[in-house]
Amino acid sequence: MADGNQGLVDAFVAALAQARHDHPPPEDRLLARGALRPDSFPSPKYQSWTQWRNHFTWIVEANRWTDEEVMLMVPVCLTGWALDEWNAMPAHFRTRVRGHPDPTSEALFDY
Repeated sequence: MADGNQGLVDAFVAALAQARHDHPPPEDRLLARGALRPDSFPSPKYQSWTQWRNHFTWIVEANRWTDEEVMLMVPVCLTGWALDEWNAMPAHFRTRVRGHPDPTSEALFDY
């Protein structure tokens, strides 16, 4: 890259960093300092979906997350096969789909 462009690149990188600082992704805001963090699933501590769901429900209540925030955080906590299952779930359980009711955590956990 020519040195003349380095100033533009540096300015762009600085602008992106400032934008991220000013407008963090929702999951960063939800896991801000002081928030309780849910464990991942599956994990050595939680192999049972029911046990993890109970743990996650307590975290949701303690953090006072809205249903929309719960729907945002569930896939952030999933790993491996559980994330694969999330992605295989019909879209209307995960996101808004025209002609279907808005997704809710209740419908998600009953799926």
